[in-house]
Amino acid sequence: MSKIEKSVVFLMEKSSIVISGLEKKIKAERFETISIVEDFDKIDNCVRDAAVFVVYNPQDILDVKNGKKNMILIKDQVKDHDCNMIFIAEAGDKEKMLREFPELVSYRWMIRPVEPEAFVLAVEEEMTDYMKRLDKKVKEQQAAEERAQNGESEEAVLGDDRDAVMMLNEAEQDVRKKILIVDDDPSYAGMVKSWIKDKYKTDVVTAGMQAITFLLKKPVDLILLDYEMPVVDGPQVLQMLRQEPATKDIPVVFLTGVSSREGVKRVMELKPSGYILKSTTSENLLAILEEKLRS
Repeated sequence: MSKIEKSVVFLMEKSSIVISGLEKKIKAERFETISIVEDFDKIDNCVRDAAVFVVYNPQDILDVKNGKKNMILIKDQVKDHDCNMIFIAEAGDKEKMLREFPELVSYRWMIRPVEPEAFVLAVEEEMTDYMKRLDKKVKEQQAAEERAQNGESEEAVLGDDRDAVMMLNEAEQDVRKKILIVDDDPSYAGMVKSWIKDKYKTDVVTAGMQAITFLLKKPVDLILLDYEMPVVDGPQVLQMLRQEPATKDIPVVFLTGVSSREGVKRVMELKPSGYILKSTTSENLLAILEEKLRS
């Protein structure tokens, strides 16, 4: 990986050995990093050079004096500078945080404990997404400056070259099929994503209700759904999806570690589009997905 100019900023209320380990892992991948502990006013000094913010234990930030003010500062700075954000939280904290700040649902959440490899993958994806947006903005700004120098107005360009602009936008759109992976094990979900991300546009959530929230905003072509999850399990998620007009027809393939005849029968009684054993290979998984998504 080449040297990346934009930074990964770690935000936390208290110093953490866990974050020190993750930051060391990120530095080994040649990412620039900055750590801010408690004094979140320092964000203003680094946000212009930042691409990804990693917020560790956000509930700890919210629980202290002026905690709500600090969270508002964090989210507003990230939004104003169009940065990406990853939350690392205890199980259950996401729901608490979203009740206070529902707009944070659009960012990536990882549940502790976080596997270093899965974290590195998440940062790489968020950084790539940020750099693509930044590159697009730079090109748009350069194009606008060139038009201004040539005395062309935006309205004239749209009037004369509307078809060309539309064709360019369509060509830039990602035409890959979209898959959502739902699994409470971020390490396993990250591994599956790494297997299929080159062929499919892939997102990951780690809880059943996260999946429902995600799918009501962003439709996908297929869902890989963990059969056994805490709080809201796979069968419950499937039942809720079938009750929503927007999601009832999305193919759902269960991910299961149960390979016994009785276990498989229990899974298939719910009539999903199929099931995949978690012990499967990447080649077999890709073959199954290709079959399920074949037009």
